[in-house]
Amino acid sequence: DLKPSGSKSGTIGVDLLGESYALERQNSDDSHDYAFLSSGVGNSSNGLGRRVNLNGVNDDSGRMAFDSDVSLPFVVKRISGISSVQNNIIARKKHHNIWSLIKLAWLVGLLVAISLALYSASNENKKRTKPLKKLRIKKKSQLEILTNGMVSDGVHIGIEIPSAYSNLSEVYSTYKHHAEIPFFWSIPRAGGTSIRDILQGCMHLRVAGSGGPVKGQLTKELIEVVELRKGISQLNVDMTTVDGIERAGKLNLASSGIVDAMFSSHLHDVSNNIFTSNNQGMLFALFRHPIHRVVSWFYFVQDTNWRRKKSDLSDITIEEYFKSGSGENNWMTRFLSHQMTKKLTSDDLNVAKEVLRRKCIVGLLDEMGESMSRFEKVFGWRLNTEEDEECEEKKLQWGWAGKHRHASIDEGSIVWNLIVRKNEFDMKLYEYAKILFVEQGIYFHEKVT
Repeated sequence: DLKPSGSKSGTIGVDLLGESYALERQNSDDSHDYAFLSSGVGNSSNGLGRRVNLNGVNDDSGRMAFDSDVSLPFVVKRISGISSVQNNIIARKKHHNIWSLIKLAWLVGLLVAISLALYSASNENKKRTKPLKKLRIKKKSQLEILTNGMVSDGVHIGIEIPSAYSNLSEVYSTYKHHAEIPFFWSIPRAGGTSIRDILQGCMHLRVAGSGGPVKGQLTKELIEVVELRKGISQLNVDMTTVDGIERAGKLNLASSGIVDAMFSSHLHDVSNNIFTSNNQGMLFALFRHPIHRVVSWFYFVQDTNWRRKKSDLSDITIEEYFKSGSGENNWMTRFLSHQMTKKLTSDDLNVAKEVLRRKCIVGLLDEMGESMSRFEKVFGWRLNTEEDEECEEKKLQWGWAGKHRHASIDEGSIVWNLIVRKNEFDMKLYEYAKILFVEQGIYFHEKVT
């Protein structure tokens, strides 16, 4: 019995005759909304979230009026009980909840997949080797670093170093772009080729290094820039031999104004023959664990040199090589202290340490990315285009020049111990270089800030 009610505008009245009824509305999409009605009830809900208010209860007539925000038509159904309708609605709500859970699970899965992808991408940009363990060093001021250093074993501090190194700038001084030339000390199999390729190929600097690419230009009596290919140039000098270094010195390479960086393993000869008090060099280098470096050198030379020339060493094992008395013997300590033939002592190691402390900006192959970033900050180098940035990233992360796969040597093995015995001072020097890397990081960070 649906009829208008005057109790409130916009309402319709429903006579409830003491029975249970359901008010049903059929929607345009064939779904249904219900309101449960029974005599004496003041309000109810349709079970789908729409509230229906029943007003104007009259106990005598059982007439009730309710507000509706929905449109006609309505159908009043008499039901003996409302459980069947409730079950229908409950089933629909359960179906709705299941779909909600499925959607939620899909969204969570999508977020997890995105997070994993971002994490994986960030790992690709990390340094190519495991990071250096943090060294517990108390932070000190620039003045304390300059005067005392930050190492407990400081007997080398203040010790006399070869006079030729006076032509190299002090690390804790301000780099003078027009008066000092970046000089990379090339330690064999320690990443020097990658640094050179970045400077030449990515930053387009004019480099003095190996004479191989400019072999036909090495007899000229004038230093010139030779363009190897578009964007890559090199000077017509050979910094890999003592004769080539002496020629470059006679042609006044340091004061020529056309060299952006130099590369050579001959630290003392370059310092003595090319740099002067007016045109100094600023030394920088990459250091690698001596055992790993020596092993890499052996297999690289065996594959690229001895076997090509069918040498007697082409099939020798690395163990046999070192047992024969051959093999590298404290290469870094000898070149830094300029003691190439004599039996080394702890005094020579202290000289080598002091040269590093005062004269060398230390980088680590195990921290290649941070090392390159530090070199760039000190020397003011820039990557000018997005293509140049991609070029550097490639050479730092995976496109390493001179990459060579070989068997690894286990720590504590016979070969490992053989190499350690012949490179005792270099092992200690490398540990000191790692401390300097941290110490200089503090200094240059404060300086830039």
